[in-house]
Amino acid sequence: MMWFILFFQLSLFSQPEIVISNTQIGYYIDESNAMEFEEINKPELQWQHKLDSNKIFYINDNAVTYWLRFPIPDVIQHNNVNYYLEITESHLNQVSAWVSGKTGATKVGEAGFFDRFPERQIPHKNFVYGIPDKNAENYIFKVNSRKNSSFIPKFRSIHFLFQYTLSEYFYLGIYYGLIGLIALFNLIAFIFLRQKKYYYLSLLFICGILLSTKEDSLFFQFFWPEFPGFNYFVYFFSYSVYTFYLISFILTNLNTPGRWLKSYQLLMSIYLGTLIFKDFFNGGTINFITWAYMLPLVLILVKIFKSKIEPTPKFIMAIALVMNIIVLVPKLDFFKIDSIFVLYSFNFLLLIQGVLFTIVLVLDYKWSLAKARNFQESLMAELKHREAKISQQVHEKTSEIESQKIIISEKNLELSTAYKELYSSNQEVSRLNEILQNQNVALIEELNTVTQATIHSKPVSFSSFQKQFPNEEVCYQFIFQVKSRNGYVCEKCQHQRFTEGSEMELMQCAKCQSEVSITRGTIFHRLKMDLAKAFYITFYVTTMGEDFNVSQLAESLALPTNTCWRFVRKVADIRYKKQDVKNGSWEELILL
Repeated sequence: MMWFILFFQLSLFSQPEIVISNTQIGYYIDESNAMEFEEINKPELQWQHKLDSNKIFYINDNAVTYWLRFPIPDVIQHNNVNYYLEITESHLNQVSAWVSGKTGATKVGEAGFFDRFPERQIPHKNFVYGIPDKNAENYIFKVNSRKNSSFIPKFRSIHFLFQYTLSEYFYLGIYYGLIGLIALFNLIAFIFLRQKKYYYLSLLFICGILLSTKEDSLFFQFFWPEFPGFNYFVYFFSYSVYTFYLISFILTNLNTPGRWLKSYQLLMSIYLGTLIFKDFFNGGTINFITWAYMLPLVLILVKIFKSKIEPTPKFIMAIALVMNIIVLVPKLDFFKIDSIFVLYSFNFLLLIQGVLFTIVLVLDYKWSLAKARNFQESLMAELKHREAKISQQVHEKTSEIESQKIIISEKNLELSTAYKELYSSNQEVSRLNEILQNQNVALIEELNTVTQATIHSKPVSFSSFQKQFPNEEVCYQFIFQVKSRNGYVCEKCQHQRFTEGSEMELMQCAKCQSEVSITRGTIFHRLKMDLAKAFYITFYVTTMGEDFNVSQLAESLALPTNTCWRFVRKVADIRYKKQDVKNGSWEELILL
């Protein structure tokens, strides 16, 4: 009770917050970035002042060092209530603070967004400093900022600061808890349902948490105070990754085919990666979002209106996308707005977006159930129809089977009669087979005689010889075998292995695939008579030598005498050239 009365009295008789206006701040720009405090804290230094009516002082040049000076209000110096100075911009790279007065100057702190959090004098997400000397007259700040930033000094009483900080941290804790629950719910839904829309939505809210903490630096204070380098990732990557998963979620709900979705994601990755690269190497001049960052959102908004999905989810997703664009526009550098609603507008957006997207997923789930129910009902109706049709077909088939049984009985009787006839036919066939077997024995004996006569070069008649070479195909195969045994060489590639060609009178090189006549390089090349008769003449001349009559040979082969005589002469000439063949096999005369 005493604490409440004390707080009430102090709040009643003291001013809780004093904001230093733009015109009260003197500034000096150090373009060399090398000046020290002693050089700045000289009476002769000329401080500049902005004369515009804007209450906010902006740091617009990130390549220089800003020295800022403003007076400590008299009401603070003559008041028994302790006041603290809070710089509400938490993203300043480097902030050093001094208080100066008649008794001298005192350094009160040095910290930065990319420095370890424990180095701060007071553990607060913003830069907070005490007033160590009641006689201090001015605050002097040395500020380096990688991005265009605001500089808003606010003197707050300890009670107001305490109350404001507790309220802010409390509501931020509730906010992060709700968003975390939404992300966890969607992650669990993805694990059980295996639908990518839940996966993308879960990552969207996780990125939204990172994007929120980029703005309020709360996670820097509680989760990675010793690792300020992680702020680089949050600062430069959070919005791009958030945009990526926002667009991926919307495209998935627009039933975009998988290959097109991957193409969109690839293009977005390249585009957003280029913007991250530009933002990083330009010193963070792209403050949270630029018009370039909004381009993919605008294109997806057009795609939503052109899609053919249900009107309700189309409307909700369009509203959510428009809200993203509207909320993020005031955060551009050229919108100089200092408002708690603008500061935390993205937090409100993410909460509303969570509700809207949850409605979309619930509606989608209900419509999916309705479609599944309708499909099930139509399937049941179709099954009943098919069942009735099958029953009718079974009845018809049963009747048909009964009639087929009668037919089968009749056919069995016919088969019995046919079997008896077949048995008698079989007896006749056996008798004929015995006759054919005897004839085959005689033919085999005669063929053996011809074969032996051929092997031993004994003369046989043309009709007997023709049994061994009945047609031209057999003759060509025989020549092919003779050439293969003697290593015939391809004229193009000098290869010695051949296969059968596309026609029976051709042979093909196994290497270069060129085809050549089988009779090429033999005595039978460009022959003008039947090949079997030429075979017999060659065999006859080799067997008989010169002791035969050409006219009788021509007459027995039904050939003109001149034709027969020319080929006999050709065989005799080759036989004469090959002296060792005179008493050998006629096959050796085939190859030239």
